[in-house]
Amino acid sequence: MKIILVLLTALLVCINAPAFTPGRGIKEARAAVRAFQPPFSPVNILSRYGKIQSPSTDNVSRNGSIGSNPGVSTNGKLYTPVISLPTVTTASVTYNPNQTSVSAGGNVTSNGNGTITARGVCWGTSANPTISNSKTSDGTGTGSFTSTISSLDPILDITYHVRAYATNSAGTSYGADITFNLFTYWMLF
Repeated sequence: MKIILVLLTALLVCINAPAFTPGRGIKEARAAVRAFQPPFSPVNILSRYGKIQSPSTDNVSRNGSIGSNPGVSTNGKLYTPVISLPTVTTASVTYNPNQTSVSAGGNVTSNGNGTITARGVCWGTSANPTISNSKTSDGTGTGSFTSTISSLDPILDITYHVRAYATNSAGTSYGADITFNLFTYWMLF
């Protein structure tokens, strides 16, 4: 079976090979053989019929985005965008009078070339809380969002830390840590 394939391949190469002209030098003959690509090679098939090109980073901005069509540069070449952590800011805390809750939130200003799969705020009594602490889930995507943090104790003098978060396939990023204290708020009113 292997012998038949080898003979068939040799026959196809001979049929499609460039003609050797007597009197030409060995150098020219070698160049002609090197330049020869049979018509059944994957390179010829893809470039002639599918117009498939190698991935490229031509005309790609530093963050890998190309306007509304990520994955295709302006010259038509394909590329794989680099997904980085999203960018999120934390909004200020608003106290809700006569309640044991506050309103917080944030703004996802960049998706990092990935899909935002979760966003919200996380809070705790230590600085820089993470999503492993208490958290809200406030949808997906970029833009502003508002969260309600409830079941807080206004009688105890506890300083809480809150910050916004956003998650994409690269991971979770956080906004600035903001502190608030319901006891201080209640003492003022």
